[in-house]
Amino acid sequence: MSQRTKVSFSTLLAVLSVACALVVTVAVVRRELSADPRLRPRSIRDYAPVPVDNWEELVGEGRRIGPDSAALTIVEFADFPCPACRYFHESVLMPVMLANPGDVALVFHHWPLPYHADAYDAARVAECAAHQDAFPAMVDALYHWQDSIGRTGFDFFAEKAQIRNRDAFNDCAASEDSVMSITRGMALANRLGGSGTPTLVVNGDLLRYVPDSKGLVALLAHAKRERAR
Repeated sequence: MSQRTKVSFSTLLAVLSVACALVVTVAVVRRELSADPRLRPRSIRDYAPVPVDNWEELVGEGRRIGPDSAALTIVEFADFPCPACRYFHESVLMPVMLANPGDVALVFHHWPLPYHADAYDAARVAECAAHQDAFPAMVDALYHWQDSIGRTGFDFFAEKAQIRNRDAFNDCAASEDSVMSITRGMALANRLGGSGTPTLVVNGDLLRYVPDSKGLVALLAHAKRERAR
């Protein structure tokens, strides 16, 4: 075999190897993108639930959004600069709550993580809004304009949340005192053994995984079945 033939054959093998690698890569990507959604967690058991002993305390201490009679009560430990918390709030929790009024309730606990810049200040601002019965609106504003936390004054969020008494809000937000509800939420999260934000406890069970919207709907259906028994 001539030297030129050897080089050509080697080049052909190299091209074929690259082509095979590309085919395999495309196949893997297609498999991931077209994975049957029914294979994702859809029942309470799929989230490796762990019963918690202090469920009543968790429900009683946080900021509630939704009725006491809800079939599904979600206790969430979160902070506002957390991207995963924003996604869960905007793309999972709120659409399910809006589609199932009266059936889902959120009990929010602050867990400002030390490596999330301005997390404690954002939690303080939410508590300042709660003093004027505007906690849900402020939660929505902080998540929706999350990229502005720390880059603009919190008066910006007060405007977005339509805070009525801006002077009282600004005085509250400017304080450097610790906030009992925030400190309490942090202590509860640590006692619970949370591994990061968001940490979720659903109807008394600590979930190992955070559900997507279809998973949350399935958890709601499970809760309704349990209530009907």
